[in-house]
Amino acid sequence: MEFGTLHETKDVIDHNGKSIEVNHVDVRDKSRWDVGLDCINSLLRPGSATLEAMTDYQRLGLKNLKAMIMLSGDMEDDTKNHIPQALLESSESASSDFLLAEYAGYDRRSQAKTLTNSIHKVLSAKKCAIKMKKIASSNVNARESAESLFLESVDFESKERTNLPPHWFDLDNTSKLKLRDLLSWENLSRWDFNVFEVDDTLKGKNTLIFVAWAIIGSPHSQYAMDMACSKIEGDTNTEVEGLAERKGYDFVSALKIREKTLLNFLREIENTYRDVIYHNKVHAADVTQNLNALFQMGGEFFSDGKLETFSMLIAAVVHDVGHPGVNNAFLIHSKSDLAIVYNDVSVLENMHLSTMFRIITGNSRDPKIDVFENFLEEETEVARKLIIKAVLSTDMTKHFKKLNTIRGVILSQEDGEEVTESLPMDICFTSEILSFMLHAADISNPSRDTATAIKWADKVLEESFHQGDLEQSMGLPITPLSDRNSTHREKSQIDFIKFIILPTFELLGQLIPRVTSEVIPKIFENLKYWQEQDLLRENEVRSRRRSKT
Repeated sequence: MEFGTLHETKDVIDHNGKSIEVNHVDVRDKSRWDVGLDCINSLLRPGSATLEAMTDYQRLGLKNLKAMIMLSGDMEDDTKNHIPQALLESSESASSDFLLAEYAGYDRRSQAKTLTNSIHKVLSAKKCAIKMKKIASSNVNARESAESLFLESVDFESKERTNLPPHWFDLDNTSKLKLRDLLSWENLSRWDFNVFEVDDTLKGKNTLIFVAWAIIGSPHSQYAMDMACSKIEGDTNTEVEGLAERKGYDFVSALKIREKTLLNFLREIENTYRDVIYHNKVHAADVTQNLNALFQMGGEFFSDGKLETFSMLIAAVVHDVGHPGVNNAFLIHSKSDLAIVYNDVSVLENMHLSTMFRIITGNSRDPKIDVFENFLEEETEVARKLIIKAVLSTDMTKHFKKLNTIRGVILSQEDGEEVTESLPMDICFTSEILSFMLHAADISNPSRDTATAIKWADKVLEESFHQGDLEQSMGLPITPLSDRNSTHREKSQIDFIKFIILPTFELLGQLIPRVTSEVIPKIFENLKYWQEQDLLRENEVRSRRRSKT
C-alpha cells in the first residue's frame, strides 16, 4: 500500500552468513511515521529474506511495535500496549483488576459494557412492548398502534402539542412543502445536499434545529412533516408512507430519545452558537448532514451500534458551539481567559465540549433538554467519552497525526482483504475511524459542488480576514491566511485541497469505497476550477505590469 512516491534501490548485506536484500527508498513524499511503518512492513513482508532470518521473538517484537505505532495517534487507546500481557490475560480477580485500574488506568470490566448495554436494551424494549400492548386495542397490530399513538400526541395545527419544531408554524405553505422535500431521508443522505437551500427556505432561522432534528429524529421527523403537509391544499403527496416502511435511525425507539427533549436540546444548542461569519449554526448543520451522508455511504459499519451513531451525530451538532470566530492561535497569542482555562491545549474544542456538557449534565442542567435522560449510567459514559474524543479530533493541529493513525488502521489489514473484513475491532480502532469521519465532514467544503464550495471558501476567508484585522489592531502577529491584503484566494484553496483535502478523502475512500467514486471526483473538479482561476489572476497581474511599463 503506497502513500507517496517511492524510488527503490537494492543493496545486499551479509547477516549471519545469509545474503539479505535491503531496499533504499526516496522518502521525500513521506513523513517519518510513514517511513518507520514502511520499514517494519518491508521486514515483515511474507517470503522476504529478512523475515526468514528473524527469530519468532523478533517477529513478535516487530509486530507489537507496529501495533503501537498504529495507535500512537491516541494516547488513551495506547494504554494496553504498556501492560504485561500476562496481567492482561490473567483471570479476573480483585487483585488483577486493582493493578490494571490503579497502575495502568485500564478498566477491564468496561470491555463487557457493550454486551451489558445490549442486554439492558433488550429488557427495556421488552418493557416498552408490554406497555404498548396494554395501551393498544386488541384488534390492531403493533405498527398501527405505534402510529396511532404518535398521531394522538400530535396536533398539526397547534404549536403546543406537536413534535414539529415550533418555527414550522411560522412558515407559509409553499415553504413547508419545500422544506419537507429538502429534509426527506433520501435528500439528507446525499453528498450533494445543499444546506444553503434549507437556510434560505427558513429565512436564516432554526437551520441547525431542522436539519439535526430531521436526521436524528428520523424517520419520525419525516413522518411528522408528511402528515402536516398532507393537510395543505394542493399537496401532490396524498398518500403518507407509514413509519414501519421508512428509512432512518429510529433513535426514538432504539434509545428511547424523546422528540420533545431532542427539539429542546437542539434549540438550546442553536441559541448558543454565535452569529459569526463561518463557524455558526449553518456550518454545524452542514457538518451534521455531511456525517450522516458518510454513514449512509457505508460509514455506519464502523459504529458499534445505535448508541455510538447517535453520539457521533450529537458531536457533529455541538462541535463548534459558542465559537467566537477566531482560532486557537489568536486566543493563545492574546492570552485570553479561554486559553488560560484550557492551558493552551485545544482551547476552542475543549470549550465547545464544556459548553455542551454544562447544559445537559452540569449543576444548572435542565432535564427538559437532557438527550441522555433515558440512558443507563454506562451508556451515558460511553456517549460522553466518544463525543469528547470526536470533538477534540476536530482540532486541526492534530490533522496529520490523525491521518497517520488511520493509515495505521488500514495497514493492519491482511494483504488483499477489504478493510471491512479484517479490521481489528477489538483494539478500539472504531472510535478512531468515527472521529476521523467527523473531522473529514468538518473540512469537507471543497468536496461539494463548485458553487457551494466557493461560497464556503469565501466565508472561511472572510472570517479569517476579520481575525487578521483584530490581530493588526492589537499588535499581534497576523495568523497565516488572515491578512486580507496579501492572501491569494485561489492559492489558499489550491494548497488546502492538495495537502489537506485530497489526502484525507483518498484515505477515507479506502474505508468507505463510495467516497472514492462519489466525492473525490468533485474534489478534483474544484481543484481544477481554482487552478484555472489562479492562472487567470496571474495573467491579469502580468497584463497590468506590462501596461504600466
